[in-house]
Amino acid sequence: GPDGNFAIPTDLELPVVLMATGVGITPFLGYLETLAAVGGTVPEVVLHYGNRNSEGHAFAGRIAELAARLPALRVVNHYSRPLSGDRHGRTYDRPGRMSAEDVSADLIERRARFYLCGTEEMLADLTDGLLARGVPRFEIFSEKFHAAAREIPVADDARHTVRFARSDREIVWRGTDGTLLDVAEREGLALPSGCRVGQCESCAVTVLSGEVAHRVEPSDGLPDRTCLTCQAIPRTDLELDA
Repeated sequence: GPDGNFAIPTDLELPVVLMATGVGITPFLGYLETLAAVGGTVPEVVLHYGNRNSEGHAFAGRIAELAARLPALRVVNHYSRPLSGDRHGRTYDRPGRMSAEDVSADLIERRARFYLCGTEEMLADLTDGLLARGVPRFEIFSEKFHAAAREIPVADDARHTVRFARSDREIVWRGTDGTLLDVAEREGLALPSGCRVGQCESCAVTVLSGEVAHRVEPSDGLPDRTCLTCQAIPRTDLELDA
């Protein structure tokens, strides 16, 4: 799961550059909320935030509200796969994946502190890019927001009946359907899914009967007979308390 040890100062005289993708925004949102609550003189902050498009843009509204309250905050939104309705210069600022080249030379010259949060691949790419541009390694801080996936062999013709007890619905899961959350959403079933916007393990539901397998190992604190529907696939017929 998430791993790192951020402690971003609220009274730093140097600029602060935050770089996040997807749910990696979570620790930075807490930092911005703190700056807004503290008020007064706060650091100059530039947030580079990468998402696929507006459909998966987590906390977009709240970040815009915080930017309006924090004159020292500048937000740069990157969309790697904009939707037809996304507008460059309005919905997002830069097309394509975020890179170290997106950081202004002025910030590097002024010895900004860099804080990165995302997948291991993103952290490696940004760190290498910043180092190549002359940023000292000790001025780059990172947190990993990633859990290694594991392969679960599933036959394409696999079929399991999944009953959602509270919804009083029964569906057939097939080997090509993806996770329990994926198939439930396609069938019009509303399951908890805050995990998609950074609230890890909020999709947990109780398994009343049957067995599941997780594509990512759950944390040790997950109760017995509980599954994370965003990562779980059925191994047998199932009944869920959902």
